[in-house]
Amino acid sequence: MAGAEAAVHKVNIDKPQIPQRLLKGSKFLKWPKSDGDDSVAVPVTLRVDPKGYVLYWHEPNKDTECLEISSIRDTRFGKYAREPKQEKLDRMISGDPQLGKMVSDPTIPLNERCFTIVYGVKLVELNFLNFISVDKNPLEVVKEWADFLLKLAYHPTTRHISVETSIEKAFTKLKLETNQFGEIPVKKLYKMLGGRKRVESVLNSVGLITSKKNSTIDPEEFQLSRFKKLLQLCCLRTEMDSVFAELGFGAKRMYITKQKMKDFVNTVQRDPKLNEILYPFTTDDQAGDYIQEYEPNIMFSQRGQLTPEGFDAYLQSDDNNIVGIEKYAEHQDMTLPLSHYFINSSHNTYLTGTQYRSKSSAEMYRQVLLTGCRCVELDCWDGDDEPIINHGFTLCTPVLFRDVVEAINESAFKTSPYPVILSFENHVDNPQQQAKMAQYCRDIFKEKLLIDPLDEFPIESNKILPPPKDLLYKIIVKNKKQRPKKGASTVTKSSTEETSKDRSKSGSIQSETALLSKAQSLHQNSTAGNGKRTNTQLANNKKSTSPVLPSTNGSNGVNLTSDIIGSTDFTDCEKVAEKLENMSLKISTSSPAYLACPNTDTTKEEPTSRKNSTEESSDSTKKTEASLTNGDDKLQNDEDSPDSNDTETLKEAKDEDDDDEDDEDEGSITNLDYKENAEDCGTALKESKAYGAMSSLVNYIQPVRFKSFEISERRSRSYEISSFTETAALRLLTFYPLEFVRYNRRQTSRIYPKGARMDSSNYMPQVFWNAGCQFVALNFQMLDLPMQVNFGLFEFNGGTGYMLKPELMRKKDRMFDPFSQSIDGIVATTLTIRVISGQFLSSSRLSTFVEVEMYGLPKDTYRKQRTKTIEHNSINPCYNSNGFTFTKIILPELAILRIAVLDNGGNMIGQRFLRVEGLRPGYRYITLRNEGNQPLTMPSLFVHLQVDDYVPDIHKSLADALANPITYLRDQEIEEKQRQERRKAMKVLLDEREKEMFDPSHIPAGYGTIPKKHPKPKTKQEQKKSESSLSTARPVHRSSSSVSNSEKIDNNQLVGKFVPQTVNDLKLKTMYEKLENEQKKRVEKFKKRQLQVFTACYNQMFSTPRRSSVLPVLRSPFSRRPSIADVSIDTNPALPDEAKKSELIKLLKDHYLEEKNYRFEKLPQFIQKFAELIKRHQKHELEKLQDIAQKEQDAVQKQKDADKETKIKNIPSNLSKEEVEEKRKDITDRHIQDCVAIRRTLAKKQGERLEKVHTTQVEILESLEEEEKLMKQKIDKEYKEKVANASDEYERLRSEINSRRQGSGSTVSTSSTLQDEPLRRRKQTI
Repeated sequence: MAGAEAAVHKVNIDKPQIPQRLLKGSKFLKWPKSDGDDSVAVPVTLRVDPKGYVLYWHEPNKDTECLEISSIRDTRFGKYAREPKQEKLDRMISGDPQLGKMVSDPTIPLNERCFTIVYGVKLVELNFLNFISVDKNPLEVVKEWADFLLKLAYHPTTRHISVETSIEKAFTKLKLETNQFGEIPVKKLYKMLGGRKRVESVLNSVGLITSKKNSTIDPEEFQLSRFKKLLQLCCLRTEMDSVFAELGFGAKRMYITKQKMKDFVNTVQRDPKLNEILYPFTTDDQAGDYIQEYEPNIMFSQRGQLTPEGFDAYLQSDDNNIVGIEKYAEHQDMTLPLSHYFINSSHNTYLTGTQYRSKSSAEMYRQVLLTGCRCVELDCWDGDDEPIINHGFTLCTPVLFRDVVEAINESAFKTSPYPVILSFENHVDNPQQQAKMAQYCRDIFKEKLLIDPLDEFPIESNKILPPPKDLLYKIIVKNKKQRPKKGASTVTKSSTEETSKDRSKSGSIQSETALLSKAQSLHQNSTAGNGKRTNTQLANNKKSTSPVLPSTNGSNGVNLTSDIIGSTDFTDCEKVAEKLENMSLKISTSSPAYLACPNTDTTKEEPTSRKNSTEESSDSTKKTEASLTNGDDKLQNDEDSPDSNDTETLKEAKDEDDDDEDDEDEGSITNLDYKENAEDCGTALKESKAYGAMSSLVNYIQPVRFKSFEISERRSRSYEISSFTETAALRLLTFYPLEFVRYNRRQTSRIYPKGARMDSSNYMPQVFWNAGCQFVALNFQMLDLPMQVNFGLFEFNGGTGYMLKPELMRKKDRMFDPFSQSIDGIVATTLTIRVISGQFLSSSRLSTFVEVEMYGLPKDTYRKQRTKTIEHNSINPCYNSNGFTFTKIILPELAILRIAVLDNGGNMIGQRFLRVEGLRPGYRYITLRNEGNQPLTMPSLFVHLQVDDYVPDIHKSLADALANPITYLRDQEIEEKQRQERRKAMKVLLDEREKEMFDPSHIPAGYGTIPKKHPKPKTKQEQKKSESSLSTARPVHRSSSSVSNSEKIDNNQLVGKFVPQTVNDLKLKTMYEKLENEQKKRVEKFKKRQLQVFTACYNQMFSTPRRSSVLPVLRSPFSRRPSIADVSIDTNPALPDEAKKSELIKLLKDHYLEEKNYRFEKLPQFIQKFAELIKRHQKHELEKLQDIAQKEQDAVQKQKDADKETKIKNIPSNLSKEEVEEKRKDITDRHIQDCVAIRRTLAKKQGERLEKVHTTQVEILESLEEEEKLMKQKIDKEYKEKVANASDEYERLRSEINSRRQGSGSTVSTSSTLQDEPLRRRKQTI
């Protein structure tokens, strides 16, 4: 499936050349990892092996230590490296004066000597290696080491390796990890290869040890060829013989030739979709080069022959990776708008554990950014003196805002140069601390911070977002933004730029700070002056705020600002605060319905939920201040002062609110929708006002509350972003999939986990990628399956954090439905993967199995397919699975294949995520990763992949015939000859009359005319005549004389019509009658029980039993009569006759209702069985149709053969032998051409006929829903008729009961008392 993209956009993937300084080594002091470690610093020489696999060093009197470079997450030097405290440094070097001289140069700061390496699997469980350079130019040394190691660690050739490279890496690591005597410990090989018993004898056979007593190996004797031989003997590959046999090489053959190798590469290993011009077929010379390169036996190599060992070496090589290395490098077009990319995003980035109780850390921002994440979240709150980042209203610890900004600045562009988005959730009420936040961003990020929009991409409606390519090394702030004042004069571009430059140079925002400080002072005074009232009201009030409130004078609504301005004396601060609070705690009752969750980034219309926030209602003055600073009225606290500056502020606030009213057609949320979604949104609904300092940093990512797709499309503002909880986004995706995709084509959206995920678990991001959502934010601290899927997607395209969406999600003229079963213009793919075996999965003797899953569109997703379990063998388990077929992958570009190896306990041993779009078919090895998506050294799987275009089952024969008509004709001719031979053999055993069935003139070639869709149902007598056959059409017999030659054949007469039977036809079948009778029997049995209950009640009411106090006791254990204890009527015999009659009629009506409900309950089962009956019948119809099509084809072929023989016989006899042969050849060629043409026509007509029949059959099955409705209507009608005639039925039943009693010799009347015979007999017995 590797397309031609790499050929058009060629990418060079060369491993970086290792600098000489790293090869020769540099001298460092290695100091302890933890502060509690009192060990001294030791001098080491740090080196990198020549192939760049491992970093190694040797401490005095200790074994050599190695670190795989692929496990490195970060390298730091200078001020960002870990620096020992002076006390610890003095203690570390106290025992060695020479060390003191190395690091005591006062002219060089200690931090310029420091160098730190960070490694580990999980982002929250990291290890640190700390070094101090002793070089004369330490800063130059540590910078080169840090930069190159980081570059090498994240290079595609380091992280995406073949089995061959894995073996070389393991060999290199073993050879370098020597003990203090420079020898290789044998125990390391035991541990790697599965235990002493397995390895010891093999080591002896390859000559690495001479006796069992040897505990070490000489590094000079330990060569790569011997190590590979050791692996072959420890991991026997018996399945490779089967692979040889499957490929046609023969299980006993010791080699394959150059021609066989070329055929194998061009057929089995080649993607059939590749363009032959861009990707030429392998030539003989190239096949010979493969043999020369991978064949270990020189004799076979010289002969151009490849042994199984060489064949396996080729499969393990870099030439045979399951995904081309170019897919892992940056290869996509990065010049499209931001909204056209999936962007790697994080949620609550600062947390290291759960959402309720965990530590916040600036280190998480470094690690998340290094993985390629391009959008991190900052939840900002007021601190004592400094703004902090924390998870509000939880037990999580805070971290300083400044520390986080420093961490982001250091790590933002280490692994990707593309823009980073800072998603602020701003709860900072203090305007001075907001100003501090803005100043920190300006001072620390400097030129990286994007403040002014690009000239080519203005922030206007109907304009697109800038591409990532134009935003290299830029940091974009996503925070609330103040709306521009309505009616204000337009500011020229030059003046705006000048103002921004002046601010950037001077860093002065004193005027804004002074204004906001004055507003805060007024706010605090008003709150403090009325604190009691505020707290009481907050505790009692359960409503949320809304910018439009119900009017008290009959109008639709009233604006908060105008109401305050018109009725309040602004010289009284306390009145202003009281008025603001009273207004802010009301809710609009006329808001339009709202489907999605309220945006976490709302600017002005955002309501605040008091009911859903227990913490806010129980808190005191600080929460009251927060409620006053939220919403539309935040700046109006300034209006209390008679000062002219305060009056100006008031006017600005009023202008903003007026602008909000203009946008009020965008709608708001109802109280009900708000309550439903507030729990999932957490603290995001309570964001604070964005003051000018932070607002000035916002440009291309401006958060707004989502209101509807229609309104967003009308506004057409690509720079606006809306955020949704996963539940709200799912609701939108369920009800409006097309609109959601179109919305994400124009602008961006952010999805984040619901508030109920307190354990920091993640939702499946694929769901929202299917809708084109860009920022699908996940909890990076939790390496669960959704997080691994996220890693699997974004490791492609160079790990830049940006993945281009499929083209149909980007084009304006295309409509894309994530739930569609087919997409116009895109050929679906069929993928079959067969897991053959595993190699070195674990050094422990585990029982393992392989799990295969597919993630993509809903129709493309398959879960939990697994192989059999291989017991107690994790070195070379042979699974030989039957193959997992993903029949129809609608959108391969968006599909991700997951392959994971697990043990019996469900623990993951290794896994790999692969984009279906980049898969290469054939026999491939898959190297596995750990849960942090880092490469494992030895574990791998051997699989076979088959990739084809999806063809429906009914068209497969047609597709095969069209793809290779000559082969198809040859197969048909062979089949026809075999059929003729069988006929001749059978004629020997048959008499003359039976032989007629083999006459070609009796072969049906078509069908007669049949009623189109709903023929008139047959009568019972007619049905009995045709009951033995399930065919719905009568064949039209056409003799061979009806077709004289190909020119006279009418294509429309080659095949007949075929119409499936309708539901009405099937109702006349015996099987349906049987099904209907079973249903009737169940209903009759139910009615019989009801009649018994009625009879028992009647006897109870119109009979006076003797010894009534004893009878219930006697009757209970022995009577077979139905119990009347549960009936809803009064069965007291003392009731008047009319009352008894009324009660019994009521009982009849109750029985009618029970019967109706019972029939309703059993109806779905009946319909289901009827549907199964129809499906079986339809399957037989299709089989019959295929047989008839074959007979039609045979008849036509026989006629064409006869025509050919006639033409050959009619060749003039006076021609020369050469002319006769030429004539015969022409006739034969023409015959073949005519046969191919007619067979194509027949196949096409058959395909059309099958398609029509299939469509009609589907319609027939769908008509069962209408059939069920009709049956329900019939049952309901019968019920109403029975209820209306209940009195008549009562009289009929009463007569029958009395007649039975009189017939048994008893007298009965409505007033007399009778004793039934069974009861009398029991009494006599007792």
